[in-house]
Amino acid sequence: MSFNSYSGLHLGSHSEDKMHHTHESTFPFFGEDISALSYISWEREIDDLVYSFHLRHSKYFFLTLCISSFVGHAREWWDYRQSRVEKGRKSPIQNWSELRACMRRTIIPPSFDLDLEIEKKKIEIARRKEEKLTILLREMKELEEKERLRIQRREQKEREKFEQELSEEEEQLRKEEEEKKREEFEEKERVRQEKEFKTKEEEIERKERKEIMLREVEIQGRNSIYQLFFICH
Repeated sequence: MSFNSYSGLHLGSHSEDKMHHTHESTFPFFGEDISALSYISWEREIDDLVYSFHLRHSKYFFLTLCISSFVGHAREWWDYRQSRVEKGRKSPIQNWSELRACMRRTIIPPSFDLDLEIEKKKIEIARRKEEKLTILLREMKELEEKERLRIQRREQKEREKFEQELSEEEEQLRKEEEEKKREEFEEKERVRQEKEFKTKEEEIERKERKEIMLREVEIQGRNSIYQLFFICH
């Protein structure tokens, strides 16, 4: 007989041990959650496999496969029970029916009501779905708010950019207008100065002509006096 170190049970032959490793993946694991409902669900899955395996293999072989599917708390419970079997404090389990009865006594409390527990489980699942939906809705609202703020910031930047460009354009127009006014003023001032300069030149010319005329009159007056003087003498 070969010994399966995981289940703690002896198998019939080397070929049966080889088949054991082949079929291990077929059996669902049990032990991380050892609640009554989880156990019943696992038990029903095992019951569905019983008939097909018993047609080809021994009940003892099927038992080793069941035990090999233990993990976590179930594995700890089985190792502890086997240690008590070795000390003669517990009777060894020979087949799936005995294992099922033993596990039911250990895991399922006497007051357990399957229908009630299933209803509780449904309520718990519904509550979790509602919580997930609430979280999903909150996340969607947060995403919508983030998107709204992103759009708002983008619009604000675009508005600021537009206002900046408009302000720069207005400033440029203002400068151009000031430049135009300055040029117009300078042109008017130039014309005024030219006119003033021309007026001054004309004034100077008039004065010069007047002085010339006065000198001519003065000269003519002197000549007339001289002529009269000579005539009188």
